[in-house]
Amino acid sequence: MVWSPRSRGSGPRCAPATKRPSRTGISAPAATPADLNGALLQARYALTAARRAEGPNLTAVDGLTTLEALLSGLPADVRTAFGIHALGPLADDSNPSHRMLLETLDTFLTPNGSWARTAEALHQHVNTVHYRIGRVELLTGRDLARLDHKLDLKAALLCR
Repeated sequence: MVWSPRSRGSGPRCAPATKRPSRTGISAPAATPADLNGALLQARYALTAARRAEGPNLTAVDGLTTLEALLSGLPADVRTAFGIHALGPLADDSNPSHRMLLETLDTFLTPNGSWARTAEALHQHVNTVHYRIGRVELLTGRDLARLDHKLDLKAALLCR
């Protein structure tokens, strides 16, 4: 129930609440009045993340401890633009070959770049995985031997 003033009469009344769940974003504590602006920005970011979350309705900025949680606070258009630019031609998942490469990339990044585990998960020969990852590197301009490039592509996959 939500409190609302009566349109007529002398006292408040309760009106039915909307069915939409409320979401809350919480900042880190502000130590001084000068820190309030930063705390407000953090709370807004956490609120954006809470709105995208399927779990709790309350998100604290200090609870954004994963890459996925961090990215969830970004506006949808920023996430989309990042994903498109980082994945390059692979962002066009209407191409069956690109969908296959994206699946291979996602599977490769999940076990931390293990060729053998990726091959096993995809039911492919390890040489096929090497070939596909080579194609991903060629199309994206990223070197998956580098941690920063792996993180860029993992973030791009999460932004899709």
